[in-house]
Amino acid sequence: MENYEDSVDVLVVGGGTAGTIAAIQAGRAGAKTMLVEHGGQLGGTMTTGGVAFPGLFHAWGEQIISGIGWELVTETVRLDNGVFPNFKDLSLRHWKHQFNINQYLYVLIAEEKCIQAGVQIVYYETPFSVKKLDDGWRVECIGSGVHRVVDCKQIMALSQNEWVIYYFFVRLRCSRSLIMINCHAFHTWLLMLNSFAVLRLRSSQILVAPYAIRGNYY
Repeated sequence: MENYEDSVDVLVVGGGTAGTIAAIQAGRAGAKTMLVEHGGQLGGTMTTGGVAFPGLFHAWGEQIISGIGWELVTETVRLDNGVFPNFKDLSLRHWKHQFNINQYLYVLIAEEKCIQAGVQIVYYETPFSVKKLDDGWRVECIGSGVHRVVDCKQIMALSQNEWVIYYFFVRLRCSRSLIMINCHAFHTWLLMLNSFAVLRLRSSQILVAPYAIRGNYY
């Protein structure tokens, strides 16, 4: 068993589209950032899941969402010699504003952007223990032959792994330090809880990542 100890400003759990973009933004903002992904590539649903047709960046003929998500998909389309729909065509139904991307190329670009932002990417590991410290969090991760202890000031749990969400919200009971979660994962997790568990959550302590931050929607 190999043992590692790390200290970072921001720990992002989950390397899907939301987690990848959150990590890039944190890194570009100057935070020492680590991204932990239980699989072997970034992108989540849009890459590993095969749902490689993002969209809804535009509405009523105008672009309404941009940012890092748009940066990633436009670079992917450009390098793949792809074609965007005519976003100015108001006769198009909203779903025709989606477009196909090369998910394999997207994975490479996403990883490159993380590295350029100074993000440390850790594949094939998952948190199994989270403890509150006086000045942050201590997260223990496990992988094949690997045990990692990460001290961080901020956790961003953007995984759709319900087991991870369970640790952050049931075991920790939503302490006062802010944790950002993936909107879809949170809703799925709520359905798994009884009313007693739900009552333990206090909305003022939770920041839900809006759908606009997820790759399938921006």
